[in-house]
Amino acid sequence: MRGLAPAVVEAADRALAESSVELAGVAQYAGSVGHFGSLGAVAFLPDCPTACGTSETDLATMVRRARVILRMGEAIAVTGMTEHFGYDIDKRYLPVLLPFLLRPSKDGVTLTDEGSLIATFGLFKVVTPLTNIIGAHITRNYRWWTAVGVRLSRADDGLTFGTNNRAGVCIHFEEKVPSRLRRSGHSALTVTVADLEKLMTALGGDDEQPGTPSP
Repeated sequence: MRGLAPAVVEAADRALAESSVELAGVAQYAGSVGHFGSLGAVAFLPDCPTACGTSETDLATMVRRARVILRMGEAIAVTGMTEHFGYDIDKRYLPVLLPFLLRPSKDGVTLTDEGSLIATFGLFKVVTPLTNIIGAHITRNYRWWTAVGVRLSRADDGLTFGTNNRAGVCIHFEEKVPSRLRRSGHSALTVTVADLEKLMTALGGDDEQPGTPSP
């Protein structure tokens, strides 16, 4: 973890320390050293629960969280500063977007070197620590009337900040994150940023899944 922003290192330390005994067992079992090494223990997950005395589900969750934090740290280390991802705006939908007071030059997703994700869409804002992000993947081919604007999912508690019907990154949270539309929080947020692959990778995502955000 050398070279990462101090706040990111501290965030990773805190997340790993939450289950220090289990993670120590994984590290020992996989022959890793220090801060979970290079996460090489992931390959040992199928056999590790017996050796570590921890369920495979719990271990998978811990490893996934650690992977996201470390990838996020690596992404920040490349730039050495806060990184902003603007929206990919389809001008055909401007009449729908303008009532939300969208600011094309300012709104989007920001990953800060202090360890936070900040997503803004006009009057709306979602903020959460990077340690609360457990994954991200790309979804495509939305119905415009369910995806453009600020939308609540009809299927679950998901939230969409949408500016086109082509594609976005669906970000998953371990603990629900509140917004002005749902104080009880959202377990996922879909954002239609311009650089999908870069944001997905920065958040620890490594797959692409078909689907649509369902307001």
